[in-house]
Amino acid sequence: MGKIKVFGIIMIAVLLSNCSSDDGGVNTAPEVQNLNLVYDSSATQGGEIVLVSGSVLTAEYTYSDVESDTEGNTTFNWYRSDDTNGANKELVSNATEATYTITSADADKYLSVEVTPVQSDGVSGKAVSSGYSPLAVNFVATWDGESVTTYEIVNGEFIKTYDHPVDAEYLSLQQDTAKHQEIIAQFKKIVPEAFFDRINNFTLYLGELGEQNTLGRVFYSINQRNVFDFEIAIDNAYAVPFNNELGLNYTIAHEFGHVLTLDDTQASTTIFDENNCDNFFFGTCFYSDSYLNVFYQNYWVPILTDYNNSINYRRYYAANPTQFVSEYAASQPTEDIAETFMMYVLNSVNFTGTTVADQKVNSMNNYTDFQTVRTFATTNIPNSSLRSVSFDGSKRGEFSCGTRLHKH
Repeated sequence: MGKIKVFGIIMIAVLLSNCSSDDGGVNTAPEVQNLNLVYDSSATQGGEIVLVSGSVLTAEYTYSDVESDTEGNTTFNWYRSDDTNGANKELVSNATEATYTITSADADKYLSVEVTPVQSDGVSGKAVSSGYSPLAVNFVATWDGESVTTYEIVNGEFIKTYDHPVDAEYLSLQQDTAKHQEIIAQFKKIVPEAFFDRINNFTLYLGELGEQNTLGRVFYSINQRNVFDFEIAIDNAYAVPFNNELGLNYTIAHEFGHVLTLDDTQASTTIFDENNCDNFFFGTCFYSDSYLNVFYQNYWVPILTDYNNSINYRRYYAANPTQFVSEYAASQPTEDIAETFMMYVLNSVNFTGTTVADQKVNSMNNYTDFQTVRTFATTNIPNSSLRSVSFDGSKRGEFSCGTRLHKH
């Protein structure tokens, strides 16, 4: 009797050892469900999907497996056809990724993708084909002549959303993702993540190709001032040493100064007539306690008569250099406060001088948000003191800020 009991235990152990974690010992093949084609922003024109060269298609699907085996190297094959019934369907060579970029060869064709699910142990399932895309047209997306690559900030990370259709001579800048990441990393050293929600898109562009030779700029709508499009000129960021007082740190701090001083907490979104505004006016009426209005009342109202009698701001600056942190600061109040903000947040100590320029910088201490940015930036860039190099704004006279207000 004892031998029979032992034999039974051994048999059960053998049976168990021959079973995997899969139900009934059968490794069921995985499946692809809910397969759809998803289009990037370049394919959307006037609310309709229009595929052009450079548009990106993505195979979006749900991977499913009865035994919950993880997904392995699922395969993708893209096809082009003459119509949505698959006429003259042909395999697109070397198109084996989940995403596919439309080329001129796809003109007047319809695209589809075939996805074969593969689980981590190599077992593959049944291939599933998507529906067909809209007709790809023989048209190359037009370039605005400046934009290179646009990123969106999602949960603190910069996600590339669009490579603009640049001319061939600028492709190297677009494809130099290491340079993109270097610029983004520097932005993250100066601007705290808590302020990222103020930025809608982050775009690298060509400053030398615009109407002005710009280093950076922000765009915002007069009716939507809570988020900004933040742009850095990738070419001019490297026209001078990458990380000195004339380079990227300066530009990022200056442009972010615009974001903080021009947003919807600072100005009215209903008063657009200067005749109805008793405070500083810049496309709209700024609140009496706004950063810009206080700055304007303290430092610009007293000099307006002399300033307006000058031939231009460079002449006024030459005669009154101690009133501004740089020559460009003398161009207008919005640039003055942005230059002053830049000088403040990139210096860890207060200025001890008695000039008006020093007073302007030290006045930034009155605002909590400014202090937050300064503490963050100077901690991440400990050698960021501009005062120690005797910053001379006239060195960058060939450059300017391209910040613009969209009145709509």
